[in-house]
Amino acid sequence: MGLILTTTPTLSSQVTAESCYNWTPEQSWLVHAAYAIGKPVDYGHTLAAIVIQESFVDDLVVRANPNDGRFGSYGVTHILLTTAMFMEGEVSSWQAKAKLLPNLINNDVETIKRSLNYIGWIETSFRTNWFDTVAKYNGQGSMAKAYANSIVSIVKNLQDCRVFDYG
Repeated sequence: MGLILTTTPTLSSQVTAESCYNWTPEQSWLVHAAYAIGKPVDYGHTLAAIVIQESFVDDLVVRANPNDGRFGSYGVTHILLTTAMFMEGEVSSWQAKAKLLPNLINNDVETIKRSLNYIGWIETSFRTNWFDTVAKYNGQGSMAKAYANSIVSIVKNLQDCRVFDYG
């Protein structure tokens, strides 16, 4: 009597076509720009995931959510205007709306760099681990933890899909 062994590959170890991305040229450029900006300090995948989470809706890139927080969130990383004001030392919301807001919406590279600076500030100020840093980027409480879990999933998918495999 013989024993027949069979193996079945698990879906968790395979990347399927449905789990990888089909971005527009603009979306692809933004993801790769975010990765390039964050990679030198080991935040490439994180910034790319934040751009995807915050601004990609189907084939659109949404750079404004005026209903988020007190004055809205803007740019491809959806920085709260109040956060940008804090980081720039700006106390006037009117000055921020006149000067910071157009830059957040119209200068994607500067917005991504601004988010990286904010992430660095969070790490330094709170001495947090990666997960807690990403959660604090979004806020506090259970919604922030859910946000960080979403970023974890996007980062894993970016890695599984080898999006930044330039070799």
